[in-house]
Amino acid sequence: NNKLVVDEKVRDVITTIFSLYLKGYGFSKIAEYLNQKKIPSPSLYKYYQGSRLFITSKKNREDIKWQGNAIKRILQNEVYVGNLIQGKRTTVSYKNHKIRKKKRDDWIKVENTHEAIIRPDLFNQVQKEMKSRTKILKRTGCVHLFAGKVYCFECNRRLRKKNSKRHTYLVCPNGEKKICSNSTSIRYEELEKIIIQEIHKKIERYGNKEKVLEMISKKERENKEEKKVQLEQEKLECIKEMEKNQKYLQNLYEDKVDGVITKKEFDVLYPKYQKKEVEISKHLEQIEQKLHAFQSKDSIKKTESISFSIPLSRVLIDEFIEEISVGKVDSNRRKIRITWNL
Repeated sequence: NNKLVVDEKVRDVITTIFSLYLKGYGFSKIAEYLNQKKIPSPSLYKYYQGSRLFITSKKNREDIKWQGNAIKRILQNEVYVGNLIQGKRTTVSYKNHKIRKKKRDDWIKVENTHEAIIRPDLFNQVQKEMKSRTKILKRTGCVHLFAGKVYCFECNRRLRKKNSKRHTYLVCPNGEKKICSNSTSIRYEELEKIIIQEIHKKIERYGNKEKVLEMISKKERENKEEKKVQLEQEKLECIKEMEKNQKYLQNLYEDKVDGVITKKEFDVLYPKYQKKEVEISKHLEQIEQKLHAFQSKDSIKKTESISFSIPLSRVLIDEFIEEISVGKVDSNRRKIRITWNL
């Protein structure tokens, strides 16, 4: 009767997307995670359910995977908190049927029209995070620990993360241009130490230590377990790719022996597959190292006594900190102000 109802088959997919984003995953990294889990993309899922959709992509339906843009749209869609948004688009006029987008202020919004999948506070937290996040790290697909959180105390410009051969540091872009007095960078690891110490002090003074530790540890375990599962899936994909490449090499050699291809053709094709095998081997080795690191951390964790010396993470920072302001160096001292979420 014209009322939206939750599709229970994909409820967990939506909650997973929101959960991963709050744990520091970027749009592309979430899409990659869902593709590795063999979860069908929205258009493919609708097709499986019998919807007759017009697809502009040149790919086969089964080859249409999750993309970062789809993740972003889901994270911004209020339908998941029970609100219905209409009137996002209109035509130019009754004569000109060209579609144009309307301003957000002109949208029609009706709240609590159907069951929510995502709690409003989590949805709002995601929207806030989306505004504050900066560049995604290519190596991990996640944002760095302080992304969107650290500002210059003097000019309120967001600090920029930079790398040298020996260190990683944060610096005010205006300070680099000499238009701000805060021209001295702060070492990344130095800020990490300060922040974790201040978080511990906050917990000691105001919090129930056991409950806070349990909450953070639970989130960290969930985060690590998801990354571990993802790495194991990535490892399986690598092994399959390696076997496939080796089969190509074997078939190529047999084709040369049987005269299907010439020696010249063989000499052109064989190095390409050899190079790919080396690349896959290196990637597989990196995955193994990461998995070994997870196992080492788990074994260390078991031997540790209950304490608050847990590593600083994006989860911990988002839980406690709204903003960090770093001031200029004055007489070998610098002011650091923390705005707390508590």
